[in-house]
Amino acid sequence: MSAKLHEAQEHCKAADKFLKTSFLKWKPDYDSAADEYSQAAQCYRIARDLQTSKDCYFKASELYKKNRAFFHAAKALENAIIVGKEMTPPDQVLLVFNNNHITVQDGRFSILFIIGTQ
Repeated sequence: MSAKLHEAQEHCKAADKFLKTSFLKWKPDYDSAADEYSQAAQCYRIARDLQTSKDCYFKASELYKKNRAFFHAAKALENAIIVGKEMTPPDQVLLVFNNNHITVQDGRFSILFIIGTQ
């Protein structure tokens, strides 16, 4: 097993550890877990395990949305799309984001990022 795959698995284990709750830790740490999943996805991408990399980016995006870090959630989705393009030719890329519509609201403006199929 390559060093990057081993490093990616360690990042995934750390992310799972941040998501667990215990008697003294009542809330999961979504931000740290999302960061770990993003680092794991990058390691998987370097090791050319693209499907797992894409899955980690999706997990990171969901966790960023739970933490209300919408910019980082959109960046994780963008990275998932880039990995998807590396997996298949661009004309055959079919990404379906059912619940991945990100709405950013700040009193003055509302932006809806919708990523869909062609």
